[in-house]
Amino acid sequence: HDVGATQQQNEDEESKALWCLALVRDYRFDYRFEHQKGDEEDDGCRPLMYQTMRCNPDPDDEINPFLSTSNVFTASTAFISWKHWRKIDICLHHDEHGQQFDVSPSAQLVGPYFLRAASLWRKIEQFCSDESLTGDLGPMIQSTLHPGVRFGRSLVEEGYQDGK
Repeated sequence: HDVGATQQQNEDEESKALWCLALVRDYRFDYRFEHQKGDEEDDGCRPLMYQTMRCNPDPDDEINPFLSTSNVFTASTAFISWKHWRKIDICLHHDEHGQQFDVSPSAQLVGPYFLRAASLWRKIEQFCSDESLTGDLGPMIQSTLHPGVRFGRSLVEEGYQDGK
C-alpha cells in the first residue's frame, strides 16, 4: 500500500481483490492470466473479469431470451461482475423453489466460456446480417437461430447429462 493511504482506500483495494478472487473461485476466471503486476487497472483485475452478462431469470418469458449476445456488458466493479454471474448460476442450477441442484464439477458455470461463446455468436450474427457478404444466405441462416434456448434440469433427467 502507498504511504499515506487512508484506511478507506486500503479497504477498497482489499475488497476489490477479494471479489476478483471470488470470480476465480466461483466462475473459473484464471487469476494467473487475469492478474499481473503493473496493469493499468488499480485493483489487480484485468478487463475480462469485469465482462459479465445480464440474464432474464423469468423462464415463462417467451419474448426475451434467458441469455443473448446483447446481454454482455462491462461491469464497473469485480463485485458487480460476480453478482451477475451469480444470477446466471442461480437460474441454471436452482429449481423454482430456490433449491440448488447437485452440480458436478464438469457442469459448473465457467464465465470465460460464456464470454467466448457470446463473442463467437456475435460474429455469426454480424456475418449473417451483412448482405454484402452473405446475400440471401445470411437472413436464411439467421432465421434458424433461436436465442436463449435453456439447458434445464429436464434435459439432465432425460439422459443428456455430461454431454451424453
